[in-house]
Amino acid sequence: MKYLVALSLSFGMLSADNYGFPDPYPEVYDHCEILPLNRHGWYLHNQLRPFFQNKEIKTVVEVGVWTGNNAIYLAEMLPDEGVVFAVDHWLGSREHQDPHNGEHSLLPTLFRQFLSNVIHTGQTQKIIPVRLASVEAARKLQELHIRADLIYLDADHDYPSVIQDIETWYPLLSEGGVLCGDDWCLGGPNGDIAKAVREFGERQGLKVCAEGEFWWYE
Repeated sequence: MKYLVALSLSFGMLSADNYGFPDPYPEVYDHCEILPLNRHGWYLHNQLRPFFQNKEIKTVVEVGVWTGNNAIYLAEMLPDEGVVFAVDHWLGSREHQDPHNGEHSLLPTLFRQFLSNVIHTGQTQKIIPVRLASVEAARKLQELHIRADLIYLDADHDYPSVIQDIETWYPLLSEGGVLCGDDWCLGGPNGDIAKAVREFGERQGLKVCAEGEFWWYE
C-alpha cells in the first residue's frame, strides 16, 4: 500500500517526496513492521481545540512527539488538506535514559510504535515524520519555506533547551500563528519552562497565557 499524496499547503504545492527528511515520506509508513496500537502519552486536544475553531489552521509543527498520541489528535482536528510535521529524534529525553524509568522500555521501538499508531489511526496522509533534533528540524523546514499556523513545543524541559526551542521556532510561525507548549507547571511557577516562556514573551512583547500544564502566547 502506498500513502503518496501531494500536499497543498500555505507555501504552495510541494510534492511529498521533495522534503528530503531523513525518512522518505510516505514510504516510511510502507516499510514499517506494524506494532499493536499503543497510544502511550499525553494529549491536550481540549486546550488546543479552540485554536482550530477560531483560526484557519492547516499547517502544524509538533516538537516532541513520543508515540504520537497528541500528533494524532492534532491531525484529526485539521481539515483534509492539513498536515502535521512531527519533529522528534525518538531517542527519548534525558529522564528516559534511566533504566528505572518506567518509560525506558519503550525506547528500542519508539519510532516504530509512533509509525504504527499513525497507521492504525489512519492519519498517514496528514502526519509527516521529521526524525531530527529540534534545531536541525527548524533549519530544514526554514529551507523548505514552510510556515506553521500552530507550533506546539514539548521536547526537553531544561531552561537552555526550552528557550532555544522558542527562539528557534518562533520565526517559523505564519502571520497570526500560535506558539504553545506543555508542562507549564513543571518545576513550579518559577521553573525552567515558565521562566523561558516568560522571558521570551517579555522580549517580544507577547502576552503569556497558561491553563493547567498548557501555555501559549497571544
